[in-house]
Amino acid sequence: KGQISVPRGAIAEERLFELALEAGAEELTSDEEQYLILTAHDQLYAVAEALKHGGVTTSGQKFTFIPDTTVPVVDEATALQVLRLCESLEDDDDVQNVYSNVEIAEELLAKLPA
Repeated sequence: KGQISVPRGAIAEERLFELALEAGAEELTSDEEQYLILTAHDQLYAVAEALKHGGVTTSGQKFTFIPDTTVPVVDEATALQVLRLCESLEDDDDVQNVYSNVEIAEELLAKLPA
């Protein structure tokens, strides 16, 4: 997928939603700091350009991997192993990004050692 980041104060959410959908975006989500627009991988540039022509200032755009299905982890031992593996991969200087389709419940994460 393509992912475009827009700072939260840059534009009204309704206007951004309208522009993004007209440009061919698939999804618009937000958090406290930014809006995230998801596109098909071959539409990233077109959607980013359409937003630019609509007066939207973006803070970044990139290709990302989002799983179609997730795998729930329900026991502590497996969750700990998966998290340690991800941390080891992230710490490797030769690894640029780590993606996963693992889904660990917040309650289970709270039980794990820090």
